Amino acid sequence: ILFPEIRARIRHQTEINENTAINAVKLFEAGLHELCDAVIWVNASRRTRMRRAMERDNRSRREIAARFHAQNKLSSQPWRKSVDIYKVNNNGSPEALRAKIHKAVTEIMKRRISQ
Repeated sequence: ILFPEIRARIRHQTEINENTAINAVKLFEAGLHELCDAVIWVNASRRTRMRRAMERDNRSRREIAARFHAQNKLSSQPWRKSVDIYKVNNNGSPEALRAKIHKAVTEIMKRRISQ
């Protein structure tokens, strides 16, 4: 229901500033990947995600496992989409993640300039 409105607002933002970053869990489902030159796909191991979710939400392993199971049905398959995808592993510290994302953004910008 909301995807068309969200897509229109983001499209407008990208027209104003072509260097727009979109942080969207449902990027592919909403068709927003079509507005992107590249996607930075951040992922962590199941063990890391489990630990973080238990700490953040103060929930049991069983509750978090049930949530993960429900979310697996929602998992998109970006490798089937026509956009460059940069995969970033997020099993480390926030600082390590920032460095990896910075590297990916730098690589994306270099590719844009050379095209």
